[in-house]
Amino acid sequence: MKSNFIAQLQFELQPKRLMPTLTAGGVSGILAIVLSVSFASLIFSGELAPHVGIGLGMLLISAVLLNVIVAPLSSLPLTVATPQDSVAAILALMTVSVMSRLGSSPQTLPTVVAAILSTTFLMGVFFFLLGRFRLGRWVRFIPYPVVGGFLAGKGWLLAVGAIGVMTSTTPNLNQMLSLAQLATLLRWLPGVIYAIIIFIATRRFKHFFLMPSLLLAGIIVFYVVLFSNGISIDQARAQGWLIGSLPSGVLWSPFPIGDVSLVNWSVVAEQYASLLVVLVVSVISLLLNATSLELAARADVDLDQELVAAGVGNLIAGVAGGMAGFHGLNLSTLGYRVGARSKLAGIVAAIVCAAALIFGAAILAFIPKMIVGGMLFYLGFGFLFEWTVEARAKLPRGDYLLVLMILLVVATVGFIQGVTLGVIIAAILFVVNYSRINVVRNTLSGISYRSNVDRSPRKQEMLAQRGEQIFILKLQGFLFFGTVNVLLDRVRERLKDRSRLLPRFLVLDFRLVDGVDSSAVLSFVKLRQIAEENRLYMIFSGVQPNIRAQLKLADYVEDPEGTVHFFATLDEGVEWCERRTLTMLDLAATIPTPLDVRLSELLPSDIPIPKLMNYLEKMEVNAGEYLIRQGAQSDEFYIVESGEVTILLERDGGSPLRIRTMGAGTVVGEAGFYTNSPRTTSVVAEQGTSLYRLTKSSLDKMHADDPQLAVALHQFVIRLLSERLGNMNRTVQALLE
Repeated sequence: MKSNFIAQLQFELQPKRLMPTLTAGGVSGILAIVLSVSFASLIFSGELAPHVGIGLGMLLISAVLLNVIVAPLSSLPLTVATPQDSVAAILALMTVSVMSRLGSSPQTLPTVVAAILSTTFLMGVFFFLLGRFRLGRWVRFIPYPVVGGFLAGKGWLLAVGAIGVMTSTTPNLNQMLSLAQLATLLRWLPGVIYAIIIFIATRRFKHFFLMPSLLLAGIIVFYVVLFSNGISIDQARAQGWLIGSLPSGVLWSPFPIGDVSLVNWSVVAEQYASLLVVLVVSVISLLLNATSLELAARADVDLDQELVAAGVGNLIAGVAGGMAGFHGLNLSTLGYRVGARSKLAGIVAAIVCAAALIFGAAILAFIPKMIVGGMLFYLGFGFLFEWTVEARAKLPRGDYLLVLMILLVVATVGFIQGVTLGVIIAAILFVVNYSRINVVRNTLSGISYRSNVDRSPRKQEMLAQRGEQIFILKLQGFLFFGTVNVLLDRVRERLKDRSRLLPRFLVLDFRLVDGVDSSAVLSFVKLRQIAEENRLYMIFSGVQPNIRAQLKLADYVEDPEGTVHFFATLDEGVEWCERRTLTMLDLAATIPTPLDVRLSELLPSDIPIPKLMNYLEKMEVNAGEYLIRQGAQSDEFYIVESGEVTILLERDGGSPLRIRTMGAGTVVGEAGFYTNSPRTTSVVAEQGTSLYRLTKSSLDKMHADDPQLAVALHQFVIRLLSERLGNMNRTVQALLE
């Protein structure tokens, strides 16, 4: 174990592997620091601006711990984790809400910090449980336009928050005109222009040093303009152009025990809606980021493992006093672009952030608000551009309008209200669209669909004449009130059709049904009433146990003497209907026609039937007795005179699968006999059966003695096989319609 660790460490420390790792980790760490400053300024704004150092410390300790924990636990070869813009945008709203409730009270700051730590800890629990119970895949079922609305709304919040950071205000739509005043305009417009330059440059050029270069260039340009106008650093700080003074020494400190008593926990509890939105938006963002990194790394990602890794990281960060975060898409992708493939990149990024946490307070205080606000506006503008401009050509009109509607509500009313509205509308659209799906996959009859039972020509003819009385509906999808009504309408239409025989059997195949909602029970009660009024037998096939339990609520209980019957397969259900039809026609128990009489009806009159019978060996077998064993040599075939035999496919470790049941006047075992191949199935008697056997030696003798007789026998077999193939073709054609 130790030798493997040493070998892996030596491999990671090779110069050609170490240099890209150091580059990726170092640059990612620097960018994480800048983002942390931006997010801290966004969250701790307005009256909390003097405490921005506390927020920065919380963000940096999270960046350190998340990378130390997530990077090794991730299923990806390289992962850099940081606090996220989506979380920061909603935490900023939460902070504003707390401040509006508490004002300038001594409780405000401790309550804000407690709300942030609660969010981090709850996110850790949420992520961990989702991953532990392997529920990550279910998040992908959230409607795509709702996700787009989330991201567009997040972009709006980041863009507005960026202007607030640069102007030291909390802007809203009612204050937009005040932003056009020259003094205010000079504070935010350069940052917006800077953000747009970054946006254009990053879309046109792909290089891992581009973003650091733009950051450095922005800072240099700011100070050149500052000094050229004769403004000192102290004056710039006093006028609000810089982040401001930060606490000297280490930025991070544990949550003071004494401050716990000042926390207004009722106000924290009032933020439950924001907490819920943070959890939903974060898990969506995490899984989208992880899926995108999967493509960048060209490696399979275990989404549940990523959730567990992020969950553990946030749990520890929450205990340590940090903010929530997870996998960073841009920072992780940067590593892949420079050729890094080592988990050490995340550790290097953590070391860089730790250095800033311990020694960087004095340096970070010199970062211009224009740069911080520009970075925030760049992030927000990117989301807005993607989901309001680019999405127009990618989304259907309805989905695109839903994205815009969510964005409009977020901008005018609130983020939570916009998200809630989006979920409600998406749910309504889902129900409407799903109800349009035809729950009836195929509509068949006893003519187009036959059971796997071969019967005598007379019985086949009678079933063909009465086949329309067997009405078969193959169902699909999820059944609820809206879709089951389609089923009711289809049954009513069939009962009103007087151009065909009225159905006597309603066969419902549930093999492709995923589930039945409780709202569908009422519709099935109506269906039962329709069946009773029209004296229909109701046949259910392929019903899963949980669905059968729900049908029981509609009084669908099997009664051997009643009208409701359940079968494992559609084949068995249709077979029951066919037997019942023949019984009603008094054909099921008729005396079987002797084979010589049947042959005389089927073969040309000049064929001497008694002579043919001399080549056949009469056999009587009992129920359960095998005629053919799977894998045996094919030395004979059989012609059934009376009774029934069943063809079975023997499966290793499983019960035999019924392929077909053969009745009087049918041939069995002919395929292997004519192809001279081993038996692929077994044949067993269903009941006491009388049949005739023809061996290869007897057929050879027939060919030698009477070739014409042999040809007539072959024609008889071909005719039976053609009828069987014709039935199969009708079934296939009906299923394809």
